Amino acid sequence: MVAVAAVLIVWIVLDTTIGLAMLVAAIPLLLLATAIADHFSPVAVCSIAAALFVIGWTFQILGHSLFEHRKAAFLDNPMYLLIGPMFVVAKLLVALGLRPDLARLMQPAGEQTTNA
Repeated sequence: MVAVAAVLIVWIVLDTTIGLAMLVAAIPLLLLATAIADHFSPVAVCSIAAALFVIGWTFQILGHSLFEHRKAAFLDNPMYLLIGPMFVVAKLLVALGLRPDLARLMQPAGEQTTNA
């Protein structure tokens, strides 16, 4: 919980709206994790955590290789492990029309327009 709180604070400091959206998403996930921990043995909890870890990384590797056709950015800079989830939430907020200010910033470099 301390690590989750620290990461959420960093996300909120970096961008309040995205950080708060991530906090809202984290609350039910933390409640689910607590319910699992309360109702299963430690061996079962570790098994569930290990399975979710393997599944998550499998999707991460497949997604980057099949869809982006490049390696994950966090392989060059581990800080992107923190920034990656913010990027996903930012893309969702842009798609929902809630952060038009980020829409321009998230376009590929060749597609950005200037207001000169």
